[in-house]
Amino acid sequence: MRDRVDEYYPLYWLRNDDRAAYEELFGIRHSDCYERWGFTRTGCVGCPFNRRLFDDLDVVEQNEPRMAKAAKRIFADAYEYTRMYRDFRSEMRNLEHGQARLPGLAE
Repeated sequence: MRDRVDEYYPLYWLRNDDRAAYEELFGIRHSDCYERWGFTRTGCVGCPFNRRLFDDLDVVEQNEPRMAKAAKRIFADAYEYTRMYRDFRSEMRNLEHGQARLPGLAE
């Protein structure tokens, strides 16, 4: 017997036009994050998979500080991993373009 539960996040995989059609069909109204502040994707506020994560967190901080505080507490470890990954990715891109060298690597 399995001890784990399958997880499925259908909104994560929808394209923007699919999402818009679903929202219109079912009369979905979003929070102010999307309606007023310009968030571009549906999902949980502060989701670590969001490409605009840190920009969106700044917007939430300005408009709903308690929500930002909750997101930062819930996703604290994931945010740190996201920062580290993005820094690593940036270094790798720079390295590929000859703009940076990692310490300890021979030329």
